[in-house]
Amino acid sequence: MKVFPWWSLTDKDSGLNSHLVYEIIEKLPRTYFQIDSSTGSISTVQTLDHEKITYFRFTVQVTDKGKPRLIAEKNAEVFILVLDVNDSPPQFEKNLYECTLHLPTYKGVAVTVVKAQDPDSDAHTGTGIKYDIVSGNRGAKFVINEVTGQIFIRDPENLENQYDMIVAAKDGVFEASTKVQVRVEKKQKIVD
Repeated sequence: MKVFPWWSLTDKDSGLNSHLVYEIIEKLPRTYFQIDSSTGSISTVQTLDHEKITYFRFTVQVTDKGKPRLIAEKNAEVFILVLDVNDSPPQFEKNLYECTLHLPTYKGVAVTVVKAQDPDSDAHTGTGIKYDIVSGNRGAKFVINEVTGQIFIRDPENLENQYDMIVAAKDGVFEASTKVQVRVEKKQKIVD
């Protein structure tokens, strides 16, 4: 629970007439925040998520406990900006990427590209997805561009018939993985 600093109001009356009561007027903010009715301190009652709501703007009304109850001439306007943090894992567009590589092939030939999305905004969190081949790359025959997710031939010599690799997408906190299946086939010669 995060407590937000607030203001200090006074009432020149005495007794019950000087006791102030703070209240959030709008309904939606009350599902995310509570206000201490006697001090005006605002605290969260559930986790805030920038991807769902980027800011809150609401009104706080102040009354006293006197008879008759008096209401402050002006309500307080509250603005709370929800900062973006890296709280969501990346997600690959596919669970399995399949491709066929025809021989002969050469170093640097593009094989396929994997793509993951991250709901967190790179501009605010300072993170970006980095790709890595974590298993199945027997003989280090392939290499991946860690920024674009494009997979290339690193060593075209003595390729096996099939490679079943696991590729990870990492955002600095979370990691997701997908499968990449590369079938290697020789080109058929065309006979006249």
